[in-house]
Amino acid sequence: MSNNPLNLEDILTDRATEDDLLEVPLTVRVFQIFFSVALIGIFIIVVQVVNIGFIDHTLYKKSALANITHAKSEPAPRGIIKDRFGNPLVRNEPAFRAFLSLRGFPKSSEERYAVLGKLSEILEKERSELVAVIEGHDWRLGRLLLSDNLSHNTLVALTSQEIPGLEIEPGFSRVHVAQFAFSHVLGYTGLVTESDLKDTDPFCFGR
Repeated sequence: MSNNPLNLEDILTDRATEDDLLEVPLTVRVFQIFFSVALIGIFIIVVQVVNIGFIDHTLYKKSALANITHAKSEPAPRGIIKDRFGNPLVRNEPAFRAFLSLRGFPKSSEERYAVLGKLSEILEKERSELVAVIEGHDWRLGRLLLSDNLSHNTLVALTSQEIPGLEIEPGFSRVHVAQFAFSHVLGYTGLVTESDLKDTDPFCFGR
């Protein structure tokens, strides 16, 4: 096994290369910039914590509680029923529905009066009628349905104004070719009204 002889020229060359490397320490300015940026970040975090925890605590608390109880459901369109020849007996047509929600409904009586005035004018209903419907609604069941099939002009009028508490959602309406002839097969032709409940035998409700 042969040993490679050491070359003096190579040793001196490596030594010269090492001597060219000079360690430069970090300046004080670098540390000052680092600590300044860190202090600014900590200050922003502290300000946000104080803002959320003390200054705007009530606002964020109300928003959080409102979001907890807020649930939005979007019903799926019902199926199309056809006869044996493939002709539809009932179909779905696009429709827009208007709801009144307590989430954005004003608290003061003056603002409520103004909102009811706008709704009365656009929906072409008496203000007293709207008040009676609102007072008679069980709000534990959720929003109040104002209209289940808005016309185009009514939809434009409602969406062009900012009415607190009003929510408009796309939906569908059920269109029957023969409403009463096939009612025993196709089911109901509309939502149950208060007069329908009065005319219904109480035995149907388990009374």
